[in-house]
Order: sequence, then C-alpha cells, then structure tokens
Amino acid sequence: MANYILKIFLLLNLAWLAIPQQGISQIPTNVFEITSILVDACSTVEGENEMVEFQIGPNPININTLRVDGAGSTGSIQNSKWPNTSNLWLGIAPSPAKPTQVAQINASIVNCGKLIEPVGGILPAGKKVILVTSTNFDPTANSFTQLSDTIYIIFQNSGNTAGHFVNYASGTSNRTLRLMHVPSGQNDVVVYDKSQLVDAMGVHTAADGAGVRYTFSGTPSYYNNGCQAPFVPLDASWTCPASICQSDNPINLNSLITGNTGGSWSGNGVNGNLFDPSGLSGSITITYSVGNSPCNVSESHTIQVIASGDANWNAPQNLCQNSNPINLNTFVSGTTGGNWAGLGVTGSTFNPNGLNGIVIITYTVGNGNCVDIKKDTIEILQTADANWLNPGPVCAENLPINLDNLISGTQGGTWSGNGVNANIFDQIANTYSYDVWYKVGSGSCADSMMQTIDIDQLVADFTATPSTGSAPLIVDLTNQSVGSTQLFWTASNGDNSQLDPCQFTFNTIGTYTIQLKVSSANNCWDSITKIIKVEDSLTMLIPNVFTPNSDGKNDKFYTVINGELEDYKMLIFNRWGKIIFESSDQNEAWEGQYEGTEIPDGVYFYRLNYRPKGSDSKEDYKTGSITLYR
Repeated sequence: MANYILKIFLLLNLAWLAIPQQGISQIPTNVFEITSILVDACSTVEGENEMVEFQIGPNPININTLRVDGAGSTGSIQNSKWPNTSNLWLGIAPSPAKPTQVAQINASIVNCGKLIEPVGGILPAGKKVILVTSTNFDPTANSFTQLSDTIYIIFQNSGNTAGHFVNYASGTSNRTLRLMHVPSGQNDVVVYDKSQLVDAMGVHTAADGAGVRYTFSGTPSYYNNGCQAPFVPLDASWTCPASICQSDNPINLNSLITGNTGGSWSGNGVNGNLFDPSGLSGSITITYSVGNSPCNVSESHTIQVIASGDANWNAPQNLCQNSNPINLNTFVSGTTGGNWAGLGVTGSTFNPNGLNGIVIITYTVGNGNCVDIKKDTIEILQTADANWLNPGPVCAENLPINLDNLISGTQGGTWSGNGVNANIFDQIANTYSYDVWYKVGSGSCADSMMQTIDIDQLVADFTATPSTGSAPLIVDLTNQSVGSTQLFWTASNGDNSQLDPCQFTFNTIGTYTIQLKVSSANNCWDSITKIIKVEDSLTMLIPNVFTPNSDGKNDKFYTVINGELEDYKMLIFNRWGKIIFESSDQNEAWEGQYEGTEIPDGVYFYRLNYRPKGSDSKEDYKTGSITLYR
C-alpha cells in the first residue's frame, strides 16, 4: 500500500513538473516576444531578405504601432535604427503589401502551413509573425516549403539594401534588437554575439542561413537551417529509452522529445505525458503526435518493459569470529534465487572464521537491465582480548595518561573505575591506588580485565629559615619532602647543593628564589620553589629645622645615616629653585651660607639622591623642607 501511495505521489509531481513554464498555450504574457532572427539571409541583396519572427501576446496589435530600435557594438540602443545602425527603420508597409508573392510562397508549401498578411493591419493575439526587411524581397530566396503552421507576414518599406544585422566575425561583439510597441512603451529586447553564429555543421564561421532563436526570457541559441525562413517545422522526434523495469518510477515522456514540444502521447501505461511501467511486460508501443490535424505529425517507438528483481535482504548485526556458518538465503526479504558474493561466501553460506571488521556482502537478483543489487555489511567481532599493561607506579608528572595506549589485546573497548573519564586516567586528590576495568567486545565475544594502578606518592617540600632579613642573610634549608631518595638545591643567586640540611648566604639586597627538586625510587620527580627577601637595613634622620647662630647648638644641617651608602648627593634650593648648597660627601654639613655669606631666615628645600651599599636596585631619593632660624 505504501509503494502504491508513493507511486501516485510521484505521478502527480511529475505531471506538475511537465507543465510548460511559459503557460500551456505558450502565448506570451508580454505584449510580444521575439523568437528568432534570420541574420545571414540567402540572397544577392541580403538587406531585403532578412527576417525577424515574433509572437503576439494576449492582445491584438496594429502593425502601425510597431517600431524597430537597435544597438551596435556599443550596446547603446538608438531609436528607429537597426542593429546595423547605418540602416534606419522605414516603417511597415500597409497590408496587404505583397499578395502575389505571398500566394507564390503558399503554393510552394508541401505541408499544411500558410502565410497570411494581416487584415486591416491587425495582428491577432497569440499569433506568430514574420517581419521581412523589405517589400523588395525575393520569395524564392528563403524557403517556406516545410511550413506546417499559420504565420502572419509583414514587410518593412523598401529602401534599405545593406544588411540590417551584422554577420559572423571573430571576436566577441554583441548586437541588440528592440521591438517597440509605441503606444504602450512596452517592448522586447534580444541580444546576439556575432562571433557565435554558425554554419550548417555548427561551426562558428560566416555562412548563409545563420540565425538565432530566443526563449521568451531572451536566452539565445545559434542555428543554421540553410536557406530556410526562420520558422520551426513540425517535428515529432523523440528518443526511445532503453528497456524499463516494472518497478521503475514513472518517466516524463516530454523529457525524451527532441522535436517540437506541446504534443500528445498515447499507448498502454500512458497518462498525459507520463509512462508508468507498473503491471506491464514485453514490448509497449508509444506514439507522440504534434500539430493539429490534418497538419499533425507523429512518431512511434517500442519500449521494452522487463520484470524487476528485488534484492532486499537484512544482514545480521554482527557475528563472532568463532560463530557457526550461516545460510544467507534466510535473510532475503525480496526476490529469492539470486547470487551471493563477498569474503567468506561460498554459494549461499557465509563463514566468519578468519575474518575481522566490516565485511561487505552483495546479493544480486533479476535479469538484463532489471537486475537489482543490494550490498550490506556484517561486522565480524574478534573473540575479544581485554589484556592491558599496568603502567604503575605512575609518576604524578606523567598524568593524565591515555589508557588506550596500554591495550595489548583488542582495541575499541570501554574503561571504568575511579579516576577514569572515557579513556583518560588522572589522579583524584590524596588518592594513590585505583581499580581500573577494561571491557571489550559484546555478547559472547566480550572480555574484561581489572588491574590496580598505583601513583607514586612523592611530594617535594622544604623549610627555609629565615626567609626574610638584611644582608648578609644566612638561610638554613631542610628537606621536608615525602618519598624522596635524591635531592638538588638551586638558588637564583647561583648557589646549589645536594646536601641536606644546607645553608645559602645572600649578600645583596633583593628577592631570590630557592628551588628543591627531588626524585623517588620509581624515578619520579617533583619540585617546589620558595621566595627569599633580603631587605634594606638603612635608616636616615633628616632634620627639618636648624639654628646657625654659633651658640654651639643645632648650628649645622646634616643627615644622620645608620648604614652604608654607595651613592650620596645632597642638594638645597631656595624658594625660586636655585641651588644654594650641593655636596656628595655624607659627612659634610650646611651652615646656612651661600658662597660664604649668611642667607636670610626662611624655608628652604632639599633633595637627597642615594643608593644603599650592596643594593642592585636603581638610585633612590628623598625630598623635604628645612626651616632656617637664627
């Protein structure tokens, strides 16, 4: 039932897709559409025998409302000029313009077609029209013999003898034709590339009969039918498909047409333009007809419909390598009696012994083009081996570890236990022993193995006493590590040792690091680093007032320094920033004079630049004020 519904769905969709995209009647929705240009006409006077075919839209048109505009290689359209812009548009001759010549052409037509000059100059809605470029045309130059349609014919007034279009020449160069309906301003524009024009063999070269056909959207196709007017003779040609299977989806017969579209189909299994092979068998005759009686033409072909095979089968999910052989025919859900192929297959028997992984098995059933083939896979599982290598004791610095790298048996299993995440093992804080499981395979093919992984308990630690002080600072170091068998001390001042305990001495001010690196009996390593600070012990006392009055009390200004300096410079300024005292000797005092003369009482300012001895830092400074009072 489901297959029947699916087939109906496909029939409806294919039928919808087969509807012509320009409408069932193929009448333009615009005022008109240009459908063909005979660019290179057959005649000694080519400019009088070129032709343009177009089709009228939904409303009739008066020939006196038409105008031709064109563009040369510049692409700029000029009103009332042809694509050969040296030729002017001369207007359409009153109808009937050439009744004798039209009658002569109609007498030459061997099919049911005919040419009509419009009555009263009116072109009926939906009709095809051929515009000839001159009333002085030669009715024998471009043949209408195979015309099987009714086409209206109109003529430009005479006067132009040169070609209205540009014939083949190499090198891309476009020409544009615009057909204008003057009252409404509606128009159709088409473009062709002269380098794409072809001869009767399809070669790009100059040749009589070269023309261009256009879809309603303006897409060009280049053709050459020799000295024939630009109409398409009725052609019911279609390509017969190769043999079709009964189970095939319906086919869109319109997709096989190589002649004219828009015809009708008949024969067994035909519904509209669709052929459904369901329920048919043998030779089926299908006929395609196009045109209206008595001018219609038809072509018939025989389609061979062959019974279909159904190769559906459902493979077992998996087998162990040591499973018994199985009969593959028991898994067939389609047509029986087919052939089996693949590794481990003998006749219809499949033996998994000696195989591993995914094995492709092919079932083939049916005849000719209707053979059906289905491939499916059977997974052959090893009789699993869960062996894996215990990595312990594990050094903490080597964690985490990929457990899959430890497998010595069958890959592709699962891991579980404390510290396990997927296939990754890592330490949980303060835990040093873990039971880890590996399971691989399924059903009767499965295997599992548990082992205990131990983590080396090495932890580096030490004491450094003192960790802060002034230079020279002597630091006592004692190893406090757990599980260590070897150690190595290094300090950032360049000292190192392998003794425990030991001492390091720091002689200059600064911040230092001491690292202890230890190893265990399992060749695991750990390290720890601590900070040592050697501080500045220097103190300074700078007074803020002094009385240089020679009374023996507080007569001099100087700095009281507890410690040693490598650099010292004292500068004293008055309120205007002038230096009135300067000394690089920390023992030299200021007695309140400038160049040997006592200066007035008041407030003065100092800046002391200095660097403590043993310091590796940059120079420091102090600033302040001094009150001088006598």
